[in-house]
Formats: sequence, structure tokens, C-alpha cells
Amino acid sequence: MLALVVAVWVVAAPAQLGGPVSYVVVTGNSMEPQLHEGDLALVRTADDYRPGEVVAYQHPDIGPVIHRIRSAENGRFVFQGDNNSWIDSYNPTPGELIGSLWLQLPQVGGLMEGARGSGWLPILGGVGGVIIMVSFFVGAKQQPSSRRRSSVRPVGGGPIDENAQSVLAALGMGLAAFTVLGLFAFGQPTERAVQKEGSYQQSGNFSYTASVPETVLYDGAAVTTGDPVFRGLSNQVDVSFDYHFSTQAAFEVSGLQRLVAVLTDNNGWKRTLPLTAQSPFEGDAFSAHGMLDLDGVQSLIDALEIETGIKRDHHEVYVVPEIHATGIVAGQPFAEAFEPRLGFRFDSFNLQMLPPGPREPDPRSPSQKGVVQIPAMEPNTLPVLDGKLNIADARRLALLGIALSVAAGLLFGFHVFRPAPGDEPSRIQEWFGDMLVSIRAGAARTSRVVDVESIDDLVKLAERTGRMVLHEANGDAHQYFVQDGQSSYRYQAFARPAEAAATANEAAGS
Repeated sequence: MLALVVAVWVVAAPAQLGGPVSYVVVTGNSMEPQLHEGDLALVRTADDYRPGEVVAYQHPDIGPVIHRIRSAENGRFVFQGDNNSWIDSYNPTPGELIGSLWLQLPQVGGLMEGARGSGWLPILGGVGGVIIMVSFFVGAKQQPSSRRRSSVRPVGGGPIDENAQSVLAALGMGLAAFTVLGLFAFGQPTERAVQKEGSYQQSGNFSYTASVPETVLYDGAAVTTGDPVFRGLSNQVDVSFDYHFSTQAAFEVSGLQRLVAVLTDNNGWKRTLPLTAQSPFEGDAFSAHGMLDLDGVQSLIDALEIETGIKRDHHEVYVVPEIHATGIVAGQPFAEAFEPRLGFRFDSFNLQMLPPGPREPDPRSPSQKGVVQIPAMEPNTLPVLDGKLNIADARRLALLGIALSVAAGLLFGFHVFRPAPGDEPSRIQEWFGDMLVSIRAGAARTSRVVDVESIDDLVKLAERTGRMVLHEANGDAHQYFVQDGQSSYRYQAFARPAEAAATANEAAGS
């Protein structure tokens, strides 16, 4: 029983007492058809929580809420009830999550709430406490001395010794443990719906070039990506962006794209200059090309300085591909914007690419990852200690354990409860052989001999007085004695029923 209690405690101990399980009573119909009002939901803490799981969280005003995770954004979770058309207004943090749904008991929560609200719960608790205390004191009062042996008898014969009782108790506990496992396992589906992530990536490469006259400043007759553009040599820069979409899953992608330049200063002012017209694209790759006119940029800066009266030694120019991709990845729709930026410092002398920060990636090769949530089914598991057991395996294990426990109990019971030997002396020898001491004929005679009705009565006397049972055999006649002072208590048995009947007739005739 202790092992069974410990096993149940490890699996389903309440969180209030240090266990992994919390108990949530479902209210409302927001999670129908899976959860109904009045159901009791058992939720277990987990190392991580994923979109698609039914999870309970602690709302600061409402209390426990059990809904399904839709997504995780900026360190918080987005929830929605299966039967709701709206998203939960509160987005809990990981520390506010109570646990994911593990087991549901239909209408049990309503019964618990009803019992809690009535006056029966304390009464039942008090009655249960009285029963436990009375059972304890009665058991303590009736517990035999360590010197006495068990005299529990099977149907077919003598007493069951302590070893046999221990084996039967162990088999009973095993049967109970496997039955509990079966109740948990068959109360849950073998598979559960989850949301798996299908990843994809949008990436690209910036490049630019400018034609310059033959000069010793450059390796050739053109500026290449990474070089500064001296305005005294060139005022037009060709910029390009090569886009690529990649994923391991089947996909379809299309969308709109254009290339722009954004002129800005450190005061927050900015102006967007289209380099290409917006156009559609289809497929996993395209290239966008535009011309950045440095004289046009300078004209905007001059107008800004005239109207504001503020002059700055430099401004910043960013080349930005505005890409809005839509499509299907692994059968799931997606829509996402991809707008990387390649920055330049712009002044009266040159256009120079801004260097990345110490931990920033190369801005010339930007990338952006995305995911779609893919509905899938995975084996449901039952937490056991620090591991997990598949529900299907738990069902097989429970059935196998119950079958083995029953089979072992039947075999052992057949051995223990097998019919005893035919004659009474043989049965007495098998039942009480460890209490018998063989003596010579006449050695146990005293002045007063008292005959008892059964061997059980004689054994009780021996146990009460702490003495052994003296066994005297004379042919087929067997006599058993327990001496107590000047009295000898005797029981007679015969190996053959006919001799026992003849002796009885002689006694009746005399």
C-alpha cells in the first residue's frame, strides 16, 4: 500500500503540496467541445510550452484560465479558447503558466464544487477521521504478540504462513498498481493534436556599383560593393538586391516588391525616394535594380537646410527592398514583410557604407527566418517520475501487468490452497509442524488430562502459554499434548478414519 501511495503521489501529487499537478475546475464553454463546464482538468508543469497545447495560466484578475496557446510573442503567450472567436486580452508570461492539460475527468469538478459548497464535506472528513482512528486503535489492540503465529486458514487446509501472506500481499499491490496505471492510460487518447513548426527563410544580397574614370583610387574603372563613392568622380550609383526564399517543405510564394532609398538625419527626419516601381513577383527568387542619384539626394538636403536653417555635416542614406511575401509552406498559409537595410554615410565628399556593429551580421547579406504552425498528431505520453511513457505502451503494460498479477495469484493460490493430505495427523503435521515436538509414548502423562475438541483449541493454548505441542505417535493413533502445570491438555487423531470410528464406538459403549 505504501508503494502504491508513493507511485500515485509521484504521478499526481498536487502542486500546493510540492507535486507536479494542479487541479482546475472548468467554467464556461470557451473550450468546448474538448472541455465542458464542470469538468476537472489535471494540468502538469512542463519545461516548455508550445503553440497548440491546452494550458492553464493564472490571470491576475480572473484566476486560473485554461485555453489553447496560439503563439508566443516577445516573451509572452497568446491564448484563445477553442469555442471563442477572439484572442484572450491577457498575454501571460512563462512564470504565470500553471501547466499543460494532462487528464480530464468529466463532471468531477462540478461534484467537487458542490461538495465544497455543502455541509457534507466536513462531516465526511470527520467521519473518515473517526473510522481511521478507531481502526488504528482496534488493530493495535488486536495485534498478536510476536511469539504467536498466524492461524489464517485457506479453504482446503492449514494456515497461511507469513511468507505466503507477504507474497499474496505483494501480488495484490501489484494488481492495484497496474489497475491504477490502466485507469490513467485508458482515460487518455493515444495521440494528441500538436502544432509543429515549419521553418522558412528569406535572404538576399546587396550590391552596388558606380562608373568612374580611370584613376589610381580603384582597382578598375568601376566602384564595387564595399568601396566608397567619391562624388567628384561619380554621382550615380547602381544598387541591386537579389532575393531568395528557401525552405525544406513544399511551398508556393509570391508577392509585391520595390526598391527605395530612405534619406534621414539624426533628428528623426526622413524622406523616402522610390528607386523602382512596385511590381509583383512569383517564385523563390528575383532581382531588383535601381539608380541612386546623389545629386538628387543633395538637392533634397539643400532644400531641408534652407527651410529649417539647420546645416549638418552628414546625413544617412539607406537602400531598402520592400518585399511583402505571401504563400503556402507545408500546406499552411503565411504572409510576412522582409525589409532589410543597407546604410551609407552621405556628405559633401563621398557616399560610404556604414560598418556593422561588433556583433551585427554583415548587412550586405541579410536574412530573416519565419515559421508556420503545422497541425500534427503525436503519441500522447504519461509522465512517470522523470521520464515519459507513451499512452499506448502504458495500456499494454497495464494489461500485461494485470494479467501477470492475476495469473501469478492463481498459481500461487492453487499452491497455497491445495487440498491437504487425507488423514488428520498428516494435515496437522503440515499445518503445525514447526510447533510439534515428538515424544515417547507415556512421557506426557500427568495426574490430570483434559481433552479438547480440536487441534485449533490445543494450538491456541500453546500460543497463549508460549509452549510447544507435544506429539505422541502409537501406530495410527496420534496424541497431542500441551502441558500447563499439573494439567495436560490433549487432542487425539487417527491416521485411518475406520480406526477413529471404532475408537469412538468403544468410547460410546463404555
